[in-house]
Amino acid sequence: MVQLGSLVSSDAAAAVRHRIQKQMPDLLADRQPIAVPSENTRGAHWNVRTAGFAGTGEARDFCQAVKARGLSCYVIGS
Repeated sequence: MVQLGSLVSSDAAAAVRHRIQKQMPDLLADRQPIAVPSENTRGAHWNVRTAGFAGTGEARDFCQAVKARGLSCYVIGS
């Protein structure tokens, strides 16, 4: 799984999710970004994530392609 953003509201997360889908339709052809509610020491927030990678290497390659387009991305989980 990779994280594409962390926002303070569900509306902001939805806007980022929509923007990402419009900017990278080729990278997201077989993936659907989702907004996942979370909480940390700074309070509630929403993480925009996507999954479906065969392994960590594929997730890293995906993030490199996302970052090459000027967006944030990092691999989460093991």
